[in-house]
Parts: sequence; C-alpha cells; structure tokens
Amino acid sequence: WPHRTWRGVTVGTVPDRTTMKTPGQERPGELPVMRPSQLAAIMRPELPDLAREIIAEIRDKIPEYARPMNGPYGQALRIGVQQALTSFFDSVADPAATHEERDQMCRRLGQYEALEGRSLDSLQAAYRTGVHVAWRRVMDVGLRCAAPSSVMSMVADAMLAFMDELASLSLQGYLETKAGSAQSREEWRHRLLRLILERPAAPRKAITELAELVGWQVPE
Repeated sequence: WPHRTWRGVTVGTVPDRTTMKTPGQERPGELPVMRPSQLAAIMRPELPDLAREIIAEIRDKIPEYARPMNGPYGQALRIGVQQALTSFFDSVADPAATHEERDQMCRRLGQYEALEGRSLDSLQAAYRTGVHVAWRRVMDVGLRCAAPSSVMSMVADAMLAFMDELASLSLQGYLETKAGSAQSREEWRHRLLRLILERPAAPRKAITELAELVGWQVPE
C-alpha cells in the first residue's frame, strides 16, 4: 500500500484501480468484499486504547498540551479526542450521520486557543498527530482482518477530509472569538474616550486602568 502526503500528513493507500473492486461488484461464488462500515465496526473496540495513545503522543510532541490531565485542560483534550474518534468512525459507518457535538467541540477548541492568545498552529499540529496515530492503528487492524486496498483507500480519504473539517470548524471558532475580542476593545476605547471627556473629570486611576485594557499609554 503506497502512501501519499497531504497537508503534512502521510496516510492512505493508492490501490491498483485496474484490479480494485467496490462492494457489490463481486462475481457469483466470490466472497463478499468488505465494506468500510465493516472495518469501522471492527475498529470500535480499539477506540478507548487508541484515544489514550493519541493523547500521549500529542502531549509528548506538543508542549502546549503537556499539562496535567486531571485539570480542565486535560479533560478538554480527553473529551476532544474521544469525540473526534467516535465521530469519525460514525461517519465511516454512516456517511449521513450528523456531528453536532463534534462541531461544537471543534469550535470551542478554536475559541480557547484565541482566548489563550495563541495561533492555531498547536491545535492543527494536534490534529495532524491524531491522524498519524489513528492511521497507524487502522493499518494494523486492516492488515489483521485482510481489508482490501479499496476499503483502506476509502478510509484514508475520509480521514484526510475529516481532519480538514476539524481544522475548518476550529478556525471558525477562533475567528469568531477574535472578532468578539476586537469588538470589545473597540467598546473599551469608546468608554475610555467618554471617561476622558467627562466633566467633572473622572478619577485618573479609572482612566489609567481602562487605558491598560486597550493598550494606550496615558500621556503626562
């Protein structure tokens, strides 16, 4: 199974299209071809251990995520990985499945990065790490159950598309929070101007404290 690279993630199979069969194309007497939904079902028991492996590798490779797991940050990481895995294999089993909880979770992760004052680089690196680890496990399981290359290729494509969805949702949350913060700063500037123009004059301390919030140095 040759590999291919997309957005820095090397996953996937490129089967020989001349010999590849899709489900339902088998001839009379041939064994039924495994479907992606069957591979998803086989993967279900692997998910708890896979989630632990992904979390360990993310915390090992990305310093921003190497925080105590018993705190709120660790809980958010654990829930995020578990929801992402469950949502992905739900979509493999049923492409029409909805993912409202996953979507909300990804937006919240993007919002949190914005509130922490970071870029999305660490979160996107975490997504890439998760895909690497998950694909290794899918490859192992696929080899054990003799999954055909056509199914592995479909799952690889779905995994890459899924990572793109996660990144896009997190970007939405990130930009929404950034826009809200910019709006808040603009409101603070208007409030600061009103304080400066107030008569009788507002206390200097009130002006100084609000000026610090908007990053303005009060002149002598």
